[in-house]
Amino acid sequence: MKRINFSERILAFGTAMTMLFGMSIPVFADESETLNEKIANAEEGATITLDKDYTEDIVVPSGKDVTLDLATYTLKGTDAANTATIKVEKGATLKIKGEGEIVNNSVGNGAACIFNNGTVTIENGTIKKETGNKSYYNIANHGKMIINGGTILNDTPYEEGKSHASLVENGYYDYTSTNPVIGYVEGENEANPSLEINGGTFDGGLNTIKNDDGATLVINDAKVKNQIQVAVFNVSEATINGGTYDVPAGNDKTTVFNRRYNDDVNKGKLVVTGGEFNADYFIEVINNATEAQMGEISITGGTFNTEKGLINTEGRVDITTIEISGGTFAQEPSEEKMATDVEKFENVDGEWVVGKKVVLTLKFENESEDKVENHLSGDEITLPSAEKEGFELKGWMKDEETIYEVGEKITIEEDTTL
Repeated sequence: MKRINFSERILAFGTAMTMLFGMSIPVFADESETLNEKIANAEEGATITLDKDYTEDIVVPSGKDVTLDLATYTLKGTDAANTATIKVEKGATLKIKGEGEIVNNSVGNGAACIFNNGTVTIENGTIKKETGNKSYYNIANHGKMIINGGTILNDTPYEEGKSHASLVENGYYDYTSTNPVIGYVEGENEANPSLEINGGTFDGGLNTIKNDDGATLVINDAKVKNQIQVAVFNVSEATINGGTYDVPAGNDKTTVFNRRYNDDVNKGKLVVTGGEFNADYFIEVINNATEAQMGEISITGGTFNTEKGLINTEGRVDITTIEISGGTFAQEPSEEKMATDVEKFENVDGEWVVGKKVVLTLKFENESEDKVENHLSGDEITLPSAEKEGFELKGWMKDEETIYEVGEKITIEEDTTL
């Protein structure tokens, strides 16, 4: 048997201690610790993961940068009046992820699920109001916010005589107010709040997404629904690049409201480059409005599945400040609303298209009449089959060197005969 001398024992003990202290030992939080205490003690960029349901109003203070992982749990506010479930101060950064829920059922100004004066990114999760609370927004953004996914929900039905709020507010209810809950106050919040939406489902509220005083809004993709008024309300500067916007037919429903009040914080500028809009009308026009009050509206693309018309003009002004240079419309757009360098035409599906028209002519050598179709330049076409007794269709010939197969997809940029 080999004997180990004293120095070897000391060496072995030291090696063991080195290994012990070199290990990464997990730190388990005290179960009685509040989320506010966890945030206060968190290091820069730390992730705080919910390990149970919490009933607490939390504040992310200035200078903090943390991620809140909801996991599958619920963070519910205390229901104290005028209090947000999560408040993010100016200078703070918060990222929200996980499949859990953030709930607020309190009443009064500031009683949001998330009230942001700093920088917030929402990846997923459910943010909702329950038990009929409609008096304040689910999300109030007075800072910088990006929403990449998740569900923002207030599905309580409309009740006559009851107070209702929009689902998401970006910007200020009253820009000049000295109350930072509703107005811009230097040092408390941002002069020009910004909201970028890249995905997610937004359902409910008096108006679903409200772009208010001094704010900029960009929607690249989203599913937006409303049962009471409009899907998007804009009095500042908004761009819609995509998404689906559904407002039920009846009561002259519209998907978008746009209004200009001034050239400062209420410019009423709206640009639509894409998206699908489903309602009686696309644009709502306020009663007794003048042309100047309607703001500037530019449509360069999108699909407008309106049941009655593009603009609700019943008893109201007809907007001529709208300019259409692209898009697909259920009703024929009027000439005065179209840009000078485009044309309109009816496509094979009976829709009206604005843009550069190209004609596809399909010639059949089977005694059938030529098939002539109007398309928008850049459209992708699937080539059809045809029958002739005793023959098999081998393809469509553009010229002696170019032959396309049946079912092949081609893109046409100019008038084409096959």
